[in-house]
Amino acid sequence: MRTAQDVRATVGQLADEVLFPDALRVDHLDALPAAHLDALAAAGLYGAPAPADAGGLGLDLVQVANAVEELAGGCLAVAFVLIQHFRLVMTLAEGAPAVLRDRWLASACQGRTRGGIALTGLIPGPPRLRAEPAEGGWRLDGTAPWVTGWGLIDLVQVVARGPDDTVVTLIMDAAAQPGLTVTRQRLVAVEVALKGSDVDRVAAYGQRERARLLADAAIVRNRLKVDAAIENARRIAALRESHGGFARWLNANHPLDKAQWIKLFKQTFVFTGGEITGEFLISTGYLPGAHVESCPVYARIGRLNPPWMRKKKPGGLDKK
Repeated sequence: MRTAQDVRATVGQLADEVLFPDALRVDHLDALPAAHLDALAAAGLYGAPAPADAGGLGLDLVQVANAVEELAGGCLAVAFVLIQHFRLVMTLAEGAPAVLRDRWLASACQGRTRGGIALTGLIPGPPRLRAEPAEGGWRLDGTAPWVTGWGLIDLVQVVARGPDDTVVTLIMDAAAQPGLTVTRQRLVAVEVALKGSDVDRVAAYGQRERARLLADAAIVRNRLKVDAAIENARRIAALRESHGGFARWLNANHPLDKAQWIKLFKQTFVFTGGEITGEFLISTGYLPGAHVESCPVYARIGRLNPPWMRKKKPGGLDKK
């Protein structure tokens, strides 16, 4: 019998040796590598919250959260996809009709059958997806604007609005079938605003490009933010002349505390508030605070030796 400590040790090894070294590459892919998910299945993690007598690991909520925390430290995208599967596993284990439980629970715990979710029926407002009783089951009509894991899953757990504004939960095959149309979605605002938009290109924007952005419904059309993005691109480009680039400018001023950084950013750029400056510097490693020392990710980040862990020598950062 595997203990929760055994499971967490296995998860930590997967995160350290498989997921974390490949995380940057995975972030640029259109879909997760199936091999990463296969590794989770081989470790029994697809059945983490299910009872042991059903083929799961029998972890309680805190133990599942600890395992997910370890995985997310290695690759957030992989952890996210696994969490969606857990909803299917728990539904099969605790609330599904026996015929569905007997058909799918064991294989779902083993990762041979993988699940995603479409929780459209829980979205407030007029129903986007309706479920009506039909001969032998239910008929779905409408749109599910967000479905997780399509192309990597076998089943999708759908939540729709039923008669009298009730909520109906269904499990259906995640595959092409008559009456079902699937359209791949992207993070449109990020893609439209940033694709191909390097510093020099944005710095050269004039009134025509500015007007195009302000008319683009796919992004936040705030005039001050659009103007600031263009002006800040010009100022970053100018840092090449004074410091050899933005990264060297950061290194030349490191270390500063948060208040000093905020003051410097406000002097150097436009429309940069305290919160966004702080989050940027934490995410790029110039300020601590992304993880507490007890977090398993803290040690992984430490091995990368981020700037806030280094001491500054005259002329720039120590490459300790």
